[in-house]
Amino acid sequence: MTSTSLNTKEHGVTEPPLKPIDKRYLLVLNIQSFCDSKGSRYLDPLWAKDLIEHFKYLKNFTLASPRALETPP
Repeated sequence: MTSTSLNTKEHGVTEPPLKPIDKRYLLVLNIQSFCDSKGSRYLDPLWAKDLIEHFKYLKNFTLASPRALETPP
């Protein structure tokens, strides 16, 4: 089976991983997050998984999204 990885070229030759981005990065989403009484934020599990992937290469990351002050679903 052929790999679809961005770090793999033909014949299995791999490239070095991308260098992390140190510049400020703002991601604006219209995805609601929930905030509990302690200030902890919660997202839908699939969105949380997606955001975690961004932390692998973005070192100065800011997320702007709507917040609901209620108990997470």
